[in-house]
Amino acid sequence: MLKINDLNKLKITSLKNVIHFKYDNEFYFIHENNESTHVTSIYKGRNKDNVEHIKSIYGFINNLIIYKHNKKVLSAIDKENFVEKLYASGLIETDIEDIIEKVNYKKKRVEEINEEIYKLNRELYELRK
Repeated sequence: MLKINDLNKLKITSLKNVIHFKYDNEFYFIHENNESTHVTSIYKGRNKDNVEHIKSIYGFINNLIIYKHNKKVLSAIDKENFVEKLYASGLIETDIEDIIEKVNYKKKRVEEINEEIYKLNRELYELRK
């Protein structure tokens, strides 16, 4: 599995039908299949003729590409957000503590909110009896 530990070694090189990026002088791309089952996959290589499949997940990744300072250029892409979303989805690994902490916090918060929603739904059900 791809492990991204240094944002300075990451460069997003193209946004077309797929997201092309370079990490530590190796080329990768992310492809989203929009057919009957939505699958997001990460591959090592430059094109579909000579690639190595790394990993796939079901579903798509919301807000994977976010631009800083409202500039729609490749150099303005928020690389920390990019790595955070890939890590949270399970497509990559990282040792970047800030990203790990953000992802763990968000997962914990979602769990807490879901528990609260469950409790409120039970209370609402009891009130409607």
